[in-house]
Amino acid sequence: MPMPASSLHSFVLHYLADHDRVDLIELSELAGVTQQTLRMELSAIKAAASSGEPCFEELSSRYVEVTNRTVLTRFLDARRASGELSSGDRVVLALVLSPDFVTMRRLASELFMSRSAVEKCLAKFSREGLLALETSRQRGVKLAVDVEDRYAMLVRILRPYVNATDLEGSLRRFSEDCFPLGAFVDDGELAASRAFVGAVQELDSASYVADSLEELLCRGLAVFWCVHRDLLLACDGESTKEVEDSDFDHYEDIVRLCLCAVGEEVPSAEEAYLVRLLMSLRKTCTHDNDAVVERMAPLVQQIVGEIKTRYSIDLTEDRKLLEGLSLHVWTTVIRGVSLSSEPVLYPMDDLRRTYPLGFELAAVAAEVIERRYGYLPKGNEIAYIALHLQAALERMGMSTDPGGELRAIIVCHYGLAASTLIAERLERVFSQLRVVGMYSVAEYRAHLDECDAIVSTEPLGDDGHPVFYVTPMLHEAELVPMSRFMEGHDRFDSRAAVTLLESVVVDLSGSVVPGDSIMRLVEALREQGCVDHLYGESVLRRERVSPTSLDYIAIPHGDPEHVLHTRLAVGFAPQGIEWDGSTVFAVLMLAFSSEGFAASPRFFSSFYRRLARPETERGLREVAKMPGVDCRRRMVRIVIGDGGR
Repeated sequence: MPMPASSLHSFVLHYLADHDRVDLIELSELAGVTQQTLRMELSAIKAAASSGEPCFEELSSRYVEVTNRTVLTRFLDARRASGELSSGDRVVLALVLSPDFVTMRRLASELFMSRSAVEKCLAKFSREGLLALETSRQRGVKLAVDVEDRYAMLVRILRPYVNATDLEGSLRRFSEDCFPLGAFVDDGELAASRAFVGAVQELDSASYVADSLEELLCRGLAVFWCVHRDLLLACDGESTKEVEDSDFDHYEDIVRLCLCAVGEEVPSAEEAYLVRLLMSLRKTCTHDNDAVVERMAPLVQQIVGEIKTRYSIDLTEDRKLLEGLSLHVWTTVIRGVSLSSEPVLYPMDDLRRTYPLGFELAAVAAEVIERRYGYLPKGNEIAYIALHLQAALERMGMSTDPGGELRAIIVCHYGLAASTLIAERLERVFSQLRVVGMYSVAEYRAHLDECDAIVSTEPLGDDGHPVFYVTPMLHEAELVPMSRFMEGHDRFDSRAAVTLLESVVVDLSGSVVPGDSIMRLVEALREQGCVDHLYGESVLRRERVSPTSLDYIAIPHGDPEHVLHTRLAVGFAPQGIEWDGSTVFAVLMLAFSSEGFAASPRFFSSFYRRLARPETERGLREVAKMPGVDCRRRMVRIVIGDGGR
């Protein structure tokens, strides 16, 4: 069924926001409309969004590329601010702002909706498990959530409509155009929340950007509204215990002065909530940064220590990382609640596709934070931590690298002297080549996981690795094939091809949920002796931190310490598996060992990026629909070749 016009407009806008390059055939299929309808919609968006410079351009009759993300983002923000509130969100907001049971008749009357329309919304919420509700035949319906969830729901709906440059005007327009705030919120509460924002700006020396001020207004309103109706936070001293220092004391004073200035009194739990809120929203920390870094040093050292253990990546001496991560984790921890309405500053899928290793390391950091504080960073928090860690990787020179270092083993029957001579000369001739071992014909097969290529003085069988035959003299003609191999992307392509050709293929046609497909792939790897009994648990834990689904594929993976031998397991699900908002047809589980990371740290990122290309995803989706006996070679053509175009 095709989308309604307004839904199509929103869907296309958000799809453009998440993708640099768009396949129009694919997008029309996803939206359920003809390509002609889609082109008309794109033309309307281009005309409405452009301010002298178009936000996207057609590359061909099939592909569109986003060329000015700034223009697109501003247009998306402006559209959110002026957009119509959905009937579902209007009903949710009315329930959030109703402290007790409310009748269907009152909801319909206040929202200018029919009673049947309200009942349909509530039935959908109940059927899909979207909202926790209490119902009573006599009294109506009531929201059954705790106070912090009520805060988050109010802020999620109201926040996009608030403008920091005109707080009063934007609230008035929201009341006039979208939702009758006056029927549920007192004018004094609106005035107090605006005054609280003004008092914070006046009394605090830290700076707050527009996003922070808008968030502060919404959360201040939520706190005041709930306190006035005796909907109070549970008193929990644990969250304040971590932050009893001069920085917390400073913001405690700020909050008390601001509350006094606006004539509001709140209980201690709400006061502590506002303190943590200010400390989290500030964009410039002006109080005891050095003390924060010192206090967080043990945690951050534990994070980089676990990264070193699992991935053999040593970040312990990167002072910029240690300081930046300390300050960021501090605000994450003292926040106490996730600011779920915080705007997404970066397209999450693009970040994961571009910086997969940064996200892997961020997942490690999230696990450490959860163990220490009982708070699991997700979403934007993971993205920000990943950016800190990716910057550290860039400083180490571990950014994009199509081939990286070539690891070779020498197979030689002339003895150690000849093997050493061959190794020394090859490393001198080829600066990117590293000899990682010298073995006999009887020994070398046990070390294939350690190398990308084999240099041999005698004939070998087909082990899936490129083999270069030489003599101890290493004549120029013997070096030519190696020289060609070292050029361009051949080294990566060869290793990626071997990884795909040796993959364990699993039929997931019976799987309907991600957890089941993950455990079936883990079991296949265990049967091959590639992972231990704890690997599956680590994959599920990693998935909980940050789901690994993209558009049509998922790339789950776990702790390298539980991998015995690096191996890829591929599961095909022609029926599609619903996976964190995506429909996944191929699941690629790359079990990468700690030794593999140590020997070739760039391969994981390069391989992930190759899999995550939109054209590769589309190709793997087609393989999943007809996963015949040659599926491995078809995967090689898709991943290594041109994606099937």
